[in-house]
Amino acid sequence: MMKKFCFIIIALVILASCATREEIQRRELLKTLSEEVQTGQKTSSEVISKIQEYQERMNVMDGRIEEMAHRKDQNLQRELESIKNNMRLIKEEIDALKLGQEQRFTQIESRQNEQQKFLDQIVGTLEKLSQAPIVSNKKSKKNDAETSAYDNAMTTFNQGKYQEAREMLTILLHDKSVKGSKLAKVLHNLGMAEYKLGNFEGSTAYFGRLYTDFPSSTLNSTGLLTLGKALVKIGKKEEAKQAFQELQDKFSKTKAAIEAKKLLEKM
Repeated sequence: MMKKFCFIIIALVILASCATREEIQRRELLKTLSEEVQTGQKTSSEVISKIQEYQERMNVMDGRIEEMAHRKDQNLQRELESIKNNMRLIKEEIDALKLGQEQRFTQIESRQNEQQKFLDQIVGTLEKLSQAPIVSNKKSKKNDAETSAYDNAMTTFNQGKYQEAREMLTILLHDKSVKGSKLAKVLHNLGMAEYKLGNFEGSTAYFGRLYTDFPSSTLNSTGLLTLGKALVKIGKKEEAKQAFQELQDKFSKTKAAIEAKKLLEKM
């Protein structure tokens, strides 16, 4: 009986001992699990924190990328605008050059037409004068047998008797013996006489012939000046400008050229 009791006690001790070991192992397991859970939670928290950190960095990088793209777009837009402006300026310069060239051609053509009209007018007037009958000088009297018709005509002109001088000079104009500087003087004084008498059309014809036949004669200084004035009188200002300009170009040092310059400035 005593042996059974002892056996039971030993068995209980062994069971208690086993139970204690299991409890210890269970506790250790629970502790380990708890530590692992805690470690896992800590790790999870760190991972989440890292993810958030990476997310923030990615957001910053996305913002920078968007900003760079926006700046790039702006730069491209500015470059495009600059190119467009340059192209516009180049086109305007080309258009200006074309317009200037067309205007120059138009001016040249207009000037040629005006010069042609001017020459046609002079030729027409000369043709009319060449067809007119010679007017005889009834009032002219010779005071001296040695005095020539030429000298008489010049004297009459210098005295301001333009009507009489015109008749005398017209006779001399058709006298083939009157040549060279004398003929140039006859043409000049005829133009002056016609201008003084108010026959501006006739005046332009004589001065035109003077310049055509005797371009180097110094008489052309006053001739071109009076020609320009006569053209203004008959409303041909462009032709008058040409006459004044020609005077300045060919006889720039004369008083007539100075007067022509002043008249040009007023036109």
